[in-house]
Amino acid sequence: RLDWQRPVWQPKEIPSGLLGKIQQELETADLVKFAKWKPAPAEIIKTNQLAKTIVEEARPQVGV
Repeated sequence: RLDWQRPVWQPKEIPSGLLGKIQQELETADLVKFAKWKPAPAEIIKTNQLAKTIVEEARPQVGV
């Protein structure tokens, strides 16, 4: 039986390491958005990998 009054996921405080990664990603996106920086292909790959890391680290752990 499901308890509809109980939330499935509770937001938690963002760990400082993850917050730093998010800040870095957003700063990079701002530079690219306003055409102040055109990244080299290696930088694009690095930025995409960082974004994937952020998603993995921020994903709620099931059953924890």
